Amino acid sequence: MTMTPASNPFLGTAAIIVVGIVCLLAPSLNLTTIDFLIGFAVYAALAVSWNWVCGLGGLINMAHIAFYAIGAYSCAIAVAKLGLHPIVGIVAGVVITASLAGIVSYLSFRLQVSELYFALLTLMLADGIGALSRGFENEYSLGGVYLPFVNDPLRFAFLDKVYYYYALIALVIALLLLQHWVTRSKWGLLIAAAKDSERAASSLGVPVVRILTSVAVASAIPPAIVGSIFALSSLYVTADNVFLFELLLATVIATVIGGLGTLWGPFLGALAITLIHELIRSGVGVTDVVGLTDMVYGAILVCIVVLFPGGLIGAFRFVRDLFSPKPRNAVLDEKHSDA
Repeated sequence: MTMTPASNPFLGTAAIIVVGIVCLLAPSLNLTTIDFLIGFAVYAALAVSWNWVCGLGGLINMAHIAFYAIGAYSCAIAVAKLGLHPIVGIVAGVVITASLAGIVSYLSFRLQVSELYFALLTLMLADGIGALSRGFENEYSLGGVYLPFVNDPLRFAFLDKVYYYYALIALVIALLLLQHWVTRSKWGLLIAAAKDSERAASSLGVPVVRILTSVAVASAIPPAIVGSIFALSSLYVTADNVFLFELLLATVIATVIGGLGTLWGPFLGALAITLIHELIRSGVGVTDVVGLTDMVYGAILVCIVVLFPGGLIGAFRFVRDLFSPKPRNAVLDEKHSDA
């Protein structure tokens, strides 16, 4: 039997660490810009965490962008308005998003809200929070939150953006390692059981509501951290630059075209999305190509879903199975079936 990262947890862990080291060395190779790398890391962190709730839990949570915005606002307000350490703002964002996700998810699952209505509920939640933030800013003429421009590593304030990339990549690697462990743990088995059939899992004593709520809460925390890092790096937070539907769309598409429910799918999907955006920007010659980018995203999504429903990971597996030698038992079975 051939050992693969999927069958051997130690090989899988080693593969994640190797990929993480390569990503950390990427800025020193001077192959691309730091903005490209940061964009990729943001997409990867959001896609991997969204894959937890949708790919593993089978829930379509459209409030991901709201958690991202809450994290950004919490960190910005803590630093700029209250003069607190960024850690306080990050923790506050995590606590707020986890509490919000826990309350909404628990009530939804306790009331047995269908998957479609859960998706609509979370989408309305994100849109409502965004509208409230914009209305508050317009009413009081706030114009967003500006963070002080300083160089203080102890307060996570760096003049060089590469350090924010390192923080994002460290988060991505931690999320991949956590997913790799969860899928092989008792918690992962309970999540899979709840996803396959909530009624059957409940009849076997699985606490479905608690399990699904825990997945939703765990998935809500990383976007808050990413939002906090965005606030520290951009030094300016407003509703118009954190409540971005395009970012939510890119997160969902990256997860789907990469391979929903897989370990490496969202990571590869994030890389593909970033490359597509950069190629379009370079070809058109302008920065604001959201409309064209969305059309290309949609076309690629349709092609992937039609040709390879398993995403890029499914395509890689298809090619691998196509060229890999068949086991002797499989060959004998084919001969017997032909006979």
